[in-house]
Amino acid sequence: MVENRFEVVKQYYTWAEFDKDIEKIVRWAGKRNFKSVYGIPRGGLVIGVMVSHRLCLHLKLKTEELDRDTLIVDDIADSGRTLENLDKVLNFGPVVATLFYHKNTCRMPDFYIREKKDWVVFPWETETSSRYDNS
Repeated sequence: MVENRFEVVKQYYTWAEFDKDIEKIVRWAGKRNFKSVYGIPRGGLVIGVMVSHRLCLHLKLKTEELDRDTLIVDDIADSGRTLENLDKVLNFGPVVATLFYHKNTCRMPDFYIREKKDWVVFPWETETSSRYDNS
């Protein structure tokens, strides 16, 4: 993210980009034997629903239900703390797919589409709400 005292550079990610990227995740995930999908709240929920529909997989809503056959999806692996914490809660490293990753993340996803270079504003967010998703 390029930042100065007055401005944060933002990248506006579009629905068209999202649709293309979901297809990439679906093609990748479809070659594996996942039985369910879990979208990490908040950013991964939209992705989880889309992937579950396209692959006809059960959408899990609770971390207690997750197992090694569950694909974990999220919008971005930024700091990586969210994914690192999930690994600890589950006591295993789940397979994770994200739309974006940051090169300095502490927990790389197993599959990703784009590298984050600026602050990403997703189409399901507002300018205000995007600031709450910063892990």
